[in-house]
Amino acid sequence: MFYVCAVATQGINWRHIIEYVTNYKVMYSKDDIQWTTYNESGVEKNFPGNVGNRKAVTNSITNPFKAKFVRILPTGYVSHKTMRVDFKGLPSACTSSLGLENSQIPDNQITSHSSSDDYHTAPRGRLYGNSSWCSSNTSNSEYIQVDLGQIKTVTGIATQGDKALDKWVTSYKVRYSFDNRYWNEYKEGQFSKVFVGNTNRKDVIVQWLSRPIAARYVRILPQAWHNGTCVRFDLYGCDIVNLPKAAVDIPQVVLSTPKSPKTIACGILGEPTPDLQWFNDGTKINGATQSTLQVQFTSTEDVASKYNCTRQDPNTRAAVCNTFYTCRATYPNYVASGGIDESSVKVTVNLNVPQAPFVTAVPFQRYIRLSWILPNPTVKEGAISGCLIELNNQSSIMTISAGHQASPFTLTNLKPYTNYDVRMSVKNMVGQGLWSKYLHIKTTIAGNT
Repeated sequence: MFYVCAVATQGINWRHIIEYVTNYKVMYSKDDIQWTTYNESGVEKNFPGNVGNRKAVTNSITNPFKAKFVRILPTGYVSHKTMRVDFKGLPSACTSSLGLENSQIPDNQITSHSSSDDYHTAPRGRLYGNSSWCSSNTSNSEYIQVDLGQIKTVTGIATQGDKALDKWVTSYKVRYSFDNRYWNEYKEGQFSKVFVGNTNRKDVIVQWLSRPIAARYVRILPQAWHNGTCVRFDLYGCDIVNLPKAAVDIPQVVLSTPKSPKTIACGILGEPTPDLQWFNDGTKINGATQSTLQVQFTSTEDVASKYNCTRQDPNTRAAVCNTFYTCRATYPNYVASGGIDESSVKVTVNLNVPQAPFVTAVPFQRYIRLSWILPNPTVKEGAISGCLIELNNQSSIMTISAGHQASPFTLTNLKPYTNYDVRMSVKNMVGQGLWSKYLHIKTTIAGNT
């Protein structure tokens, strides 16, 4: 027995004969005796078929059905009713507990928007548990959430009310996500599905999804309730997921010149054709849904503010800046148990922190006047944003920030006739630059100027 989620058809496999089915209906049965014609909204569905012999056409089943036997009834054809056919779906045994009731899912993977008190936190919302989860507010935005640990197929939802209190949820919505950032609302057709909940606190009500979903994160959002939003729940399904395939054409790109874009490409495979979306360091790039993406940087400041820049050796100027572009293939929402696949490109820009400045110093009785010449920034450095001065009098070290255009700069409140070591570095958006050599200076004796 299987849940049938899609039908794929082709015409005859002969080069010089043109024969294929242009339209068809689907019938299904559990026992080969009682047959049902697949329908949507009470109307028998007439599926579009092929337009030639070779290319396969896949039609998704909006409301997957459970069957052991399936018939294809051609309703239109070219030359003869000739076809090749395949079915896509899930085993009907995909109805096991996903780990809430039996505590295979740990407490830290069950969370909520809020909780009414310490006895009604999210981990207490397990089916048949000794309490329940109760929200602190009666709002349609409240939810209890479970992290399944990996992407799995969800086929059903079981709910109960509180163990002791006459509080239960009478209706709810379901949202699901692959990454806990971007969420989908479960729909039937074009409309959000409102599931029927409980009528008392004890009985378990199971709602089987007409379209199984693939998800790692699932939220239950109470929409109506009796006396309070309290619920215990479990999810049913299996580890089998209908996954597409995504693959970028190159694992790493190095950008060396500002405003010189490079193109990265992503190939996706799946039936039906998956949706494609590009992300940058986990954030969706709006409008980036094509198979190619141009990447570039406009300036050192642009890279330093958006990339992750690190220096392997503080005694060298080199800084390696990386960001990741990810191509995500996702089946459309109408595909049963449609999962995701991702492939990433590391984009690297090699930058530098500034060179050490040239520094001179003139001592006085209680102050030292510093002057400096800054290094000329290159395209890999960008503008200088400030200076750092280190003053060491053998007993303590003081660091002083100064504007990069503050030369000459006066170090005040010093002791007369005292040895000081002074050095300086400048910084840019990439980081703190190299230090200049120490200047060994002694302030003048009292009475000198």
